[in-house]
Amino acid sequence: MVCAGLFHVVVRVAAPGRLGTDDEQSFVLHQTITPVDHGNLVWRRHTSCRAGTRWAASPERPLVEAIVSGAPRVIEQDRWAIERQQEMFAFDDEGYREVHIKTDGAVVMARRMLDELEDTPDLPQVRTQPARRVGELA
Repeated sequence: MVCAGLFHVVVRVAAPGRLGTDDEQSFVLHQTITPVDHGNLVWRRHTSCRAGTRWAASPERPLVEAIVSGAPRVIEQDRWAIERQQEMFAFDDEGYREVHIKTDGAVVMARRMLDELEDTPDLPQVRTQPARRVGELA
């Protein structure tokens, strides 16, 4: 998490012992999440990878093509998880306590940042504009 609502993830994949070599494949994912109201948000994703990178599972296929074709499934899984998490807000927190493990560090940090923002009085209202398609820009 770069800041509240902006996530930066570097995905690096390689066979054991091959990270940092020419066999490594990587891409960068940026996500922005902007609340619109209590129950809605605008979620945007941007993915980039080195030009000409081939997908390791099928070297004749560009990596960007593999990312794009897999994105709808990943987005649907993320959406399902977020919707289940939102449902949990209906339950009383009384007596609830999370036990974090080492790999939860980023999540804990992100929650602290969001809690601090939520506790800040007089936050400026964020105005968003709807996403536009390339054809609409002319």
